[in-house]
Amino acid sequence: MKKLKVILAGASILFFGSCAFKNEDSASTTTQTSTTVELKIDPNGDSDGDGVIDQEELNVGRNPFLADLPDLKVRFLQNYKIEISYHKIGSDKVVSFVVDTKVNDTDPDYKFRVGKVFARSHALRAAASFGRFSSHSSGKIEEKDYSWVSYPELDPKFFNQKALEFRTILDSGIEVDNIKITLSNQARLMESPLFKEIKDLKLNFYYLNHNTENYEILSSTLVERHFQGGVYETFDVVIENAPLSLLKDSFFKRGEFIISEVDDYVIPDKGTSYKTLLASVRAKSLPVLLETPLEEKLYYVASTSEGISFQNILKTVFDRNYKIENDQLLKIGQFENNLGTFTHLREVQDKDKLGNWFVMTNELKKNYLDHSFINQDRIVLAYITGSDLSEQQQESIYSYREKVDSNKNESIIPIGNVTPNSRIDIQLKPLSRFGREITKVTENFSRPGGSCGNNCIQLAMNCSWLVNTFKDYNEPFNFSPDLTGEGEKLDLVVNGEAFSVKDLLKEKKISIYKTEIGTHLTIQDINKIKELNDFDENSLSLRVRAFVGNDFFGVKLVDMGGFWRGVGGCPFNTPAVAEKYKTQISKETREIGEISWLINDLANRGYAYKFSLIDSGAYYQEISFGVSSVIQNFYN
Repeated sequence: MKKLKVILAGASILFFGSCAFKNEDSASTTTQTSTTVELKIDPNGDSDGDGVIDQEELNVGRNPFLADLPDLKVRFLQNYKIEISYHKIGSDKVVSFVVDTKVNDTDPDYKFRVGKVFARSHALRAAASFGRFSSHSSGKIEEKDYSWVSYPELDPKFFNQKALEFRTILDSGIEVDNIKITLSNQARLMESPLFKEIKDLKLNFYYLNHNTENYEILSSTLVERHFQGGVYETFDVVIENAPLSLLKDSFFKRGEFIISEVDDYVIPDKGTSYKTLLASVRAKSLPVLLETPLEEKLYYVASTSEGISFQNILKTVFDRNYKIENDQLLKIGQFENNLGTFTHLREVQDKDKLGNWFVMTNELKKNYLDHSFINQDRIVLAYITGSDLSEQQQESIYSYREKVDSNKNESIIPIGNVTPNSRIDIQLKPLSRFGREITKVTENFSRPGGSCGNNCIQLAMNCSWLVNTFKDYNEPFNFSPDLTGEGEKLDLVVNGEAFSVKDLLKEKKISIYKTEIGTHLTIQDINKIKELNDFDENSLSLRVRAFVGNDFFGVKLVDMGGFWRGVGGCPFNTPAVAEKYKTQISKETREIGEISWLINDLANRGYAYKFSLIDSGAYYQEISFGVSSVIQNFYN
């Protein structure tokens, strides 16, 4: 409810727009003129449609041109739970996959109430898109945009982790039996002497069906309780049998969730319902949504069949506590334009205390300051800080691969197109490290010459073997916190240029986080890695490389000296070295002819250890992992 300062002129109230503002920095004078619009008071009529005649509103000091409606704030709480019951195809055993966002209220990430109305999101995106060029934008604003509240985008680490887990299950061949969603909500009726309570709150919940590109209703819930003014009421809503497409195409693919709407409630003080009262107000008044860092408030301002000016709308709502100059809204209340000029939005991403006013309306044929607004028009007045402007998402690109490996060389996984103003989140779920591991040792044998007793002469001999023992492995692994080891096989590829992920972490150009299932990488400013141009198509990929070696395998006789031939000589002892290290004999060994004859002779005589000659060649060390990523390209 807003107090009204009125000047009575016969039986009418006149509201005048501001005029004749002079720009002191210019030699010319900038003058703004507007047609005076008369909003006439009908003592027995109801100008704003709120069910109270004008004279009665004047008698108690209320504004007859500003509709009085209950101000009910309904928001999601941060905690929700998704329970997916499913069974494997061919099995009757039902198992569950649970997504639970429960956060303790002592956690620094805890937020009591979350969600924002559609109209705010529209205004923010429009301002980010056109804000450098104009403080006014126009577009399609629907009635639902003032009442639909969307759950905010999910935390990227949490989203990518759950996407990897869920897609692994979904791709394994299952049938879903039920999807149950439990939402915690909170409602508060703002205190007002006109509306002391409401009851029987009906809420609708929607989701965006990406196949039909339509919003479809999930559930309607009746909360049968009284909501007293100034009191927070918390309640849970349970949605059963939610469609799989909500999770598969929205939640786990785009990070989108649920939209809530206040459909109706009973207003005991008025003896009517909210829906009935709102319909009466909308027949005579237009909605004006005010968005500031401190509040969100929806006003309904009376109009006429001829319409009223933008200045008169501000006058009705804010009395004289606003300023328009040089065809721009500069100030409402304590908030005034102070953001300054900028070329790119990323230049103001740290300006969380400085902002500008932006006006968004439905499509108009004239400049909004010349337009006469009727009840079918719609307005959003938003004071937007630099940090909010820089964080408005133009597009989101999601990528998922169940399994990636280097295929004995390298694999390049496209992540998507990026811009100079992007945030990139990549989560890696380690699966296995596999390949061939080689251990290198040297075996030496030396025998001095000379007497070895009566009538015994020992001839000098020395032998040297290189031994490459090998083991084929396939085992689980984890990336180390500093990405040494297996993490050194990863590169980011920006516009064809590769950068070691390990080096980027060391240079603090990316951030790394541990999750329950793997490792999460975040790139806040890709320009620190490679400076990007605004108008180029910039691509980002992840490259995984195999380690490729080329060597001999087994035992190789490499050096001989003295009397090394014959029984007891170096070739003769080569099989014994292979048996000692439980390996085979390389075809690169010296004296391969004698050694080959010897191992065949041993086999013919039934020797227990089976020898063979093996080729040299390439060997590989590789990793495999799942990857889920999201690129948020913000307006620039």
